[in-house]
Amino acid sequence: HNLMQGGHPDGLRSDVASKLCPPKTDKQHSSTSQNSSLSSVVEVQISPAFDQTVNLLRAWFVWAWALPFAWMNCKRGIADFQQHKRKGVKEGTQTVLAVQKYRNAFLDVYFQAFSFCAEEEFYLLLLPILFWNFDATCARYFVFVVCGGLLFGNIYKDVFQLPRPASPPVWTPASAAKLDSTACRDFGFPSTHAMNAVSNSIFMVLYYYFNPYYATTVSLPFVAACVWMAVWWVSIIVGRLYLGVHTPVDLRGGVLIGLWTGVLWFVAQPYLDYWLTSSSPFSPFSSAQASAQVLLAFFSVLLLHPQPRPITPTFLQSALLSGLISGCVHGSRCWLVGSPVLGLPALLSTPARAPPPFGNPMLANCVRVVVGYAAVLCLRAVLKSALNFAFAAVGVDAKAGAKASMPKAWDLFAAAVVKFCTYHSMAFAISYGVPLLFFQAGIDKGGKVLEINQTPKQWHTYWA
Repeated sequence: HNLMQGGHPDGLRSDVASKLCPPKTDKQHSSTSQNSSLSSVVEVQISPAFDQTVNLLRAWFVWAWALPFAWMNCKRGIADFQQHKRKGVKEGTQTVLAVQKYRNAFLDVYFQAFSFCAEEEFYLLLLPILFWNFDATCARYFVFVVCGGLLFGNIYKDVFQLPRPASPPVWTPASAAKLDSTACRDFGFPSTHAMNAVSNSIFMVLYYYFNPYYATTVSLPFVAACVWMAVWWVSIIVGRLYLGVHTPVDLRGGVLIGLWTGVLWFVAQPYLDYWLTSSSPFSPFSSAQASAQVLLAFFSVLLLHPQPRPITPTFLQSALLSGLISGCVHGSRCWLVGSPVLGLPALLSTPARAPPPFGNPMLANCVRVVVGYAAVLCLRAVLKSALNFAFAAVGVDAKAGAKASMPKAWDLFAAAVVKFCTYHSMAFAISYGVPLLFFQAGIDKGGKVLEINQTPKQWHTYWA
């Protein structure tokens, strides 16, 4: 079995899950013993008592996260669900082989291209353009949909620890490891590509065609949008089968989670904006309190995140995603209401530029993209180097924590901090810092970019 396709020939399984929902047969017990080397972190990080407490909390976190999913599939426990899905992975491999009988050069390129369109690298390229040149409100929520969905999917992957299809006999393109953000070294269930394909398109259609909260306009007919959405779904979801990196079991899970994720974020719009703007920006305490709530929430999620060994890329990717969401929350707050305490203006409604910068809207868009990307990439390089140097100065190797398959606990912690802080800063820069730079330089898009159909006092009661 190829380690790039799931990490272990039997599929990894959490010791935590097996303790909470122990298997009932000798055969299942044998499966557990085969995977006993791939357990959660057991190193002493702070103290034995602290580690014991964290492992207990992590066990309950896994239980609370996974058991409802098992019940929805009519399984009495996590171990039963895992066993059932492993059987589905083996049976689904035959489906993958059947799909791959229709391989040809065009489909190889077509499905690999669409596969990239569900990677976070694609959205890191797309979202800044949406922030700076088109619809900053939609971009803000798109960050939450994309990153929130991936974060949910990563946790489920490390909770259930189900393998990808074995290669061979399944064909997998040589470029799969390069195009995939995790190099296909994470677990298979659920498919986060399928999640992204469904949640992102569902949210966009709801946002632009059925939005009672924001006044939105779109020139594309609704029927055309549905056709586009169907093509998007088929191209990405079927492509994961064709490329040999997922089975139907993974895809069904991804589609189901993607559906409720897209709808959830659409319904959550007024609640989130009310929270972002409700505490007074003139009060340093309330602003600090809101920031502390966000940071504490993501610290808790990462602390309780399952930690299989050998480590998979999902934990550090979750740190990256948490940083992006946190940075976008802080940047969006400044964009919506500013920060008089820090002297930062709100950019929700800025004077229209007439004539447009450089006399040409298209040229102005290109200049903003080039300048903005340069600023964000420079920030990333400087901050990442500074953090790595700071950890190295106290004897902690963050680079080793990011690359080793069995990293030391403090090295892994440092790597997670570097990821979180770097991408938090990048998201803040994209959502507020760079737009502020454009505003000060007189090259921002300008004009009122958001029309709210309800007053702020109505936001939190709109969906009641």
